[in-house]
Amino acid sequence: MATIKRNKKATKNRLPPFTPILNEELDSKAYQQLTGNAAKALTYFKRINGLLRHKQGDNYNGTFDLTYTEAEKFGFARRTFSRIITELNDKGFLTIIVQGGKRGCGMSNSKYQMSDRWRDYGTRGFMRRPRHPCEP
Repeated sequence: MATIKRNKKATKNRLPPFTPILNEELDSKAYQQLTGNAAKALTYFKRINGLLRHKQGDNYNGTFDLTYTEAEKFGFARRTFSRIITELNDKGFLTIIVQGGKRGCGMSNSKYQMSDRWRDYGTRGFMRRPRHPCEP
């Protein structure tokens, strides 16, 4: 079996996987008003979004899901995770596309999309989105 020689310099200088948070995001009023759990969960949402964007490439439409079971593996209680989703939605970091769940719309996972509405948080141009998009 043939062995493949790898360029040691190329692998040595490669960065490990990371989740970027922009300086503009960190300095924003919306981020500064996040609770600790919401700020921590934001990185998980960004990581899943980035992984899917990298994996699916041009076919990625920006919609992803993060279930309550997965959130429990990250150390969040179900009730805390529900509050986190509400807070990230209210501050403009996350948009709920489809509300799922046992009693939600369609008996499926909730679908989310990362949003840039946080840039307008605290101004007149900020638009609030409903927590439950399937409700009238």
